[in-house]
Amino acid sequence: MPIIRNIAPNPSIELNAAGYSLWTGSGTLTRIAIPADAPQGNCLLRARATASQSNFGIAFDSMPLSAGPVTVAYRARSNQVGAYVRTRFEFRDAGGSLIGAYLYAHGGTPLQVGPMNREVATVTAPAGSASMRLVAQLVASTGFPLTVPADATLDLDAVIVAQLPEAPAYFDGDSPGWVWDGAPHASASLGPDGIYTPEAQLLRAGTAVDWIDLVPGYEEAAAAGTVVQVTADPARAPYVTVRPGRDARGTLTMHFVRETGKGRPGDRAEAAYRSLSSGAPHTLQMRDSHGGLGTPLQLVPAGAIRRTREARSDGAWTVEFDFHRTVVPT
Repeated sequence: MPIIRNIAPNPSIELNAAGYSLWTGSGTLTRIAIPADAPQGNCLLRARATASQSNFGIAFDSMPLSAGPVTVAYRARSNQVGAYVRTRFEFRDAGGSLIGAYLYAHGGTPLQVGPMNREVATVTAPAGSASMRLVAQLVASTGFPLTVPADATLDLDAVIVAQLPEAPAYFDGDSPGWVWDGAPHASASLGPDGIYTPEAQLLRAGTAVDWIDLVPGYEEAAAAGTVVQVTADPARAPYVTVRPGRDARGTLTMHFVRETGKGRPGDRAEAAYRSLSSGAPHTLQMRDSHGGLGTPLQLVPAGAIRRTREARSDGAWTVEFDFHRTVVPT
């Protein structure tokens, strides 16, 4: 899973409160501009009760997903000292019918009046799931609904909803290296996965040449035909990009750092260099640390293959080549 998606369409509430509603009871739900307090951007979402009530919370609009692990993370606070928040999960099938019972995840730390806690909950969406609705609800330490007075508030910001078994750091389409999947602040966000450890395997005619050692930072979006690879130094920005489309030009840089069964870094770089120098099409196959495989991309070398020993103390080598075409094999 080299590319991850935050399916929350308005994760930092920068433009409006679209995608959220007051869950039950009477109250208001507004976007509040508090740059000093907002964990992300300049705004946060505030629900305010206008009468004493229980079941006070913020409901998220329905979001599409499929069966499997799903993790929700968000920042929250309340002016009710000692209050907790729990997340309620509601899964429905393609016809809109509820699947099973509601699932609940109770936050283990009381909310603060000032700083915003990060609440994280992971559950498994049941088979047949096509959509999910969430509620962030104020509760007592026991997990049962809390009766709140008029003027009670619940603030929320920095929402992540991802089909992952654990929570990534916050991101949205404005984060470096990320894009909006549609209108900014009104659609899902896509970007490189900071949890999974991706690798890329170089193959020629279906036979493995070697695994590339650039473990952090190899990302792939097969549907868009886009590849981004960053340098071995995580502090540097991405410098290799294949533009979207079935026909493209670009440069691929491969790092060989570790000694493996195929030899030392220099030996491995030599083998890749000789294979690529043949001019034959090579396939790049992505995998991640959880065993997932990405869609292969076929790269046709164009021009000279460049092999360089890196200016590093670990004897790493780099093999780089230009290519004039990238296709997703069918």
